[in-house]
Amino acid sequence: MMLLGRVFLLVSVISPSVDCLSSTAPSLQSILSTHAPAISSLRSQFPDADNDLSDLFYLRHAIAAGGDGPVASESVRSAINWRTGRGLDICSRAAEAVSSATTGGKWTNGPAFSRAPSIDAVGRHITPDVALTTSDPAGNLIYVICAGSIDDAALMDSVSGEELVDFFLYVKEVHRLVADARSLEQDRLVKIITVNDLSGISLLSGEKRFRKALSDSSKEAASIFKELNDVTMLLNLPKLVSALVGLFKPLFPPSVRAKLRFANGPLGKSVSSLTEIAPGGLKREVFLDQLADLLAKE
Repeated sequence: MMLLGRVFLLVSVISPSVDCLSSTAPSLQSILSTHAPAISSLRSQFPDADNDLSDLFYLRHAIAAGGDGPVASESVRSAINWRTGRGLDICSRAAEAVSSATTGGKWTNGPAFSRAPSIDAVGRHITPDVALTTSDPAGNLIYVICAGSIDDAALMDSVSGEELVDFFLYVKEVHRLVADARSLEQDRLVKIITVNDLSGISLLSGEKRFRKALSDSSKEAASIFKELNDVTMLLNLPKLVSALVGLFKPLFPPSVRAKLRFANGPLGKSVSSLTEIAPGGLKREVFLDQLADLLAKE
């Protein structure tokens, strides 16, 4: 159970949602229309909120609350308190980064990378070789991370747990801004497909400080960034965990099973750096084809 706990920690932020991968998913405008009363109500309750928060911010909280007004209100309150308090610098950095990264109409990763909190320390260990956000031909955002390739001990000797939590929350805020912009462009509610390659990861040892930072950032993100995550792919698990998954996965609620996939490949030993699956990378098309096949299953 301890082994499963370390892997299923990644499941904690998954919740029922509108499927942004489905070709039959409703348009964004129809979703906004359906939830217009809830959005209007939430806006009226927080008149002093940042004017830059679009209807999509309130929409995601309204959907996550499942029609429960008080739950949606408390959810928005929690997110705004974070955005105007501890997360103020993170949100400011992310807004500046996305603005600079999109100057000229094309995404440039440099500004997003350079403005991240504690980047001088974190950037030595979490690089585009091991963590990358890209897109598929349909415009879905895909966040890929090779957890087993991160020197977690060296990383945690360079930063505090709180600094690493802030880094991961910054990544989430950048993702939110990009997903919202893309939602408006494509008239559908865009979310993040997470692909975590666990090749080479040690579930019996590993750096406790790193695991705690991951846990803390996941819990905090779950209360701040509603309806941002879609499918989470856990790839290339150790054999023991793969065997246990078959036994325990049926115990998950259907809403969680629908958003959680376990599989062997792609990535693994076939990719030495995630830059190989970035635009222009030699293994990009193979990766996207394999990912599409995996997403089509289940």
